[in-house]
Amino acid sequence: MIKLSDRLSAVASFINKNSIVADIGTDHAYLPIWLALNNISLKIIATDIKEGPINKAKHNIDSYGSYGLSEKITLIKTDGLAGAEVYMPDTVVIAGMGGELIVNIMKNASPDIRKKARFILQPMTRTSLLRRFLYDNRFDITGEKLAYDDRIYEIICCQYDGQKHLYSEAEILIGKKNIEQRDKLLQRHIKNRIDVIEKRINGYRRASASMDTSADEALASDLTELLNGIKGLNK
Repeated sequence: MIKLSDRLSAVASFINKNSIVADIGTDHAYLPIWLALNNISLKIIATDIKEGPINKAKHNIDSYGSYGLSEKITLIKTDGLAGAEVYMPDTVVIAGMGGELIVNIMKNASPDIRKKARFILQPMTRTSLLRRFLYDNRFDITGEKLAYDDRIYEIICCQYDGQKHLYSEAEILIGKKNIEQRDKLLQRHIKNRIDVIEKRINGYRRASASMDTSADEALASDLTELLNGIKGLNK
């Protein structure tokens, strides 16, 4: 039986029973195979833009031939969500890509998918850009998780609700739900972000004494206050 990494396990935890899932950029199709073997999803559409990953995915699916996975999993070579609307997925997974690419995929999705499906997103980079896009485009972030494999990964579950959502810069960087839930990785996550900001501030100062670093300094201060508050609660 296939075993998911902690990262993909966190992604899978947001997928509802009897859902119709589109897994975008499926690569080896580990998640679709796991969903099918565990009878989580009624149907899984696994897409990738390249022939190589599609062939790898097909090989892995075929290796479970006695389980009849090909009846549940449909492979499509396509760009993002193009063509996926035919299958009417109620859940879209986009994991293992940069935040900017995820934003572009969501922008290019059909209105039916963008406004009706739940999105489970796991960006590799630029998570703040992705969160800002979601809030600014009236998506409600309904759940978040942190997972650790070789580093900390952030998983975001969201759905369009048409409402305006307010946020602070700290919530964009760390995740409002992550802050509320006090995940066991939260302190480490915040500390990592503070370190990045402080390095950026020092880099700016070395480059130019007149460089305005006030916004970064304010954010680092807010995150430090948040971190100290969490440490105080955990004593």
